[in-house]
Amino acid sequence: MASHAAEIGKKKLQNQLKELTEAFALFDTDRSGTITVEELGNFLQSLGQDLSEEELLEVVQEVDSNQTGSVEFREFVRVVEGGGKRGAAFHKELADAFGVYDKSGDGHITHDELQEVLKKAGQNLSEKQVGAALKAADVDGDGKVSYKEFLKLLSVTNGQ
Repeated sequence: MASHAAEIGKKKLQNQLKELTEAFALFDTDRSGTITVEELGNFLQSLGQDLSEEELLEVVQEVDSNQTGSVEFREFVRVVEGGGKRGAAFHKELADAFGVYDKSGDGHITHDELQEVLKKAGQNLSEKQVGAALKAADVDGDGKVSYKEFLKLLSVTNGQ
């Protein structure tokens, strides 16, 4: 029994590591192995957070343990897990942004939910246009957008 529990725990950790690695890759738009102040700023701006250069530098300096001026993967993990002052707030902002679209709270954005939010934002897209946007974001083809797919969509729509 303990072996089965250990195997489940191992799989969970492997999945978490995979998700963190994918999220890091979204931020690391130049594929340098680090997240620069500019890359962090671009992503935050796509979430409606327009931080000053000084504020962005502060965020990076909080987690930049080796003082390179950028965020490496292990430092990124600290941010995501709430290690820095802004880490928890940043993670909450991502979830809140997703929640704006996920009206039912089921962890997915449907065609109707996306269309409703876009209408409220003044974007009167046709059924076909909403369907195309949803299809572009729906990586696994289940007809809905998950949180992970939402993060990828933010990266793509930010021109990265």
